[in-house]
Amino acid sequence: MKNKSLTQKISLLALSLFSVGSLFGKTLAVDLKTKELDNSFKRPNTFIIRSIQAGSTTDVDNIKVTDLDTNEVVYENTFSNAGDATRDLLLHYYPDSGGVESRPQDMNRKDYVENGTMTRIVNGKLRLETTGFNRNGRGGYNSVSDATFTSELPHNFLVEFDAKRMQWAGHLHIYATYKNPGDTSANYVPGENSFKGKKATLAITGGGSNFYNSPSIQITGEKSPFAFSNPSGNPTKNIRYGMSINGTIVNFYIDGKSIGTANLSDYLKEEKPMNEVDLTSGLVAWYPLDGNASDMSGNSRHGTIYGANPTEDRNGKINGAYNFDGMDDYIKINHDKAFNHTTEYFSMVQK
Repeated sequence: MKNKSLTQKISLLALSLFSVGSLFGKTLAVDLKTKELDNSFKRPNTFIIRSIQAGSTTDVDNIKVTDLDTNEVVYENTFSNAGDATRDLLLHYYPDSGGVESRPQDMNRKDYVENGTMTRIVNGKLRLETTGFNRNGRGGYNSVSDATFTSELPHNFLVEFDAKRMQWAGHLHIYATYKNPGDTSANYVPGENSFKGKKATLAITGGGSNFYNSPSIQITGEKSPFAFSNPSGNPTKNIRYGMSINGTIVNFYIDGKSIGTANLSDYLKEEKPMNEVDLTSGLVAWYPLDGNASDMSGNSRHGTIYGANPTEDRNGKINGAYNFDGMDDYIKINHDKAFNHTTEYFSMVQK
């Protein structure tokens, strides 16, 4: 590529690239399709299970993540051996010594233990343990333990797992939320449920022997626009929890039964699969590269070939791609206001 500004232009204008031609067995993107900037909220890509305060200790088992587009189980963990504690899970324990539940400005956010003894497998279950009352009376009242999923949830997913609180005191919080690649791994911050950013978060919270808060959907900058009736059940008994997003529809489950559903179409943008996308809508240019550099979109933004020669594409189609020598071969496309930038050059180099 002789003019690197093309890459910048594509980023700036949020242009989508669609594959048509190919070169050296690799796809060459030659369709430019305009796309509006996505101002929607990020859909969850991870989940967090968290024990909070007062010696709260939660045993977790039988985690399962299902891709609802394929009905395939993409992650399953029964914690049958010690290594399963950290298989696609990152474990944190935040001791009380940093002022965990006190004012945010007093908290030492680096005061935590990663994959330590307070987050471990006990009797075939993942135990998330805290201090402060009965079970672990010493060590301070306001400690926190949590487990964060480190793989990425499918676009449409169902997360399920068993959990049992081992004593009355303390709290259990469960979230499905969005983690930005730039977020720190240790994500507990007083007054916040999870990672920062513009996102939609699914939440189930309980404490004692009941669910003191209703399941909710928390939207950044808004007061939980979706909240449901408090479910029945006793978190100190074994309960199977579930959360799902399918398209823009959210569901919460207790022991396999839906306890609340909502449509987040005002907040989440549902992307269509590529085979359902109308490639002609907003199409700027289309270059099949089938023996020439003509723009077949009907917009007449034709290219001029300099040195490059027609060749077979990766599927063996004659004149289905172009061969560039990596030195001075290129295809030039003159400036057009649709590109909203300077003259662009396309070139390919064999590596």
